[in-house]
Amino acid sequence: MMNGRLTLWLVALGCGTLCGCDSGPRLTPVEGVVLLDGKPLAGVEVRFAPECDPNALSAPFSRALTDDSGHYNLECDNQKPGAVAGKHTVIVRRPVRRPEPGQPPPSAAGPSVPSIYQSFASTPLQIEVKLDLRVYDLQLKSKSK
Repeated sequence: MMNGRLTLWLVALGCGTLCGCDSGPRLTPVEGVVLLDGKPLAGVEVRFAPECDPNALSAPFSRALTDDSGHYNLECDNQKPGAVAGKHTVIVRRPVRRPEPGQPPPSAAGPSVPSIYQSFASTPLQIEVKLDLRVYDLQLKSKSK
């Protein structure tokens, strides 16, 4: 009985490791530029959500904020650089800024991100993160274009 439990635990650990950030070679550096209608989108949050086997333990997200030139460099939820290799759904949105007590909410700097890109349910952005590819530029389009 103890051998069966140990085997089950090791299998579960192995499944989680296949999708997780601590899986060694499956974590890879990811960077790129976010463009809205061909122009860099500064100060937005980029989130990559890995698609894993639903029976495995959940894999960590990766995220980054873009700089003034729209460049991002992902960091995994455990503060390791990069993202898990495999398929990802990607969202782009303005970060939520909390107002100081007694102050009005801060206004978002720069152009707004079209709502389609802000939700995992609606985003068309799908990226296959590969171990031998580092740069993934994201081309967003506004509704009016």
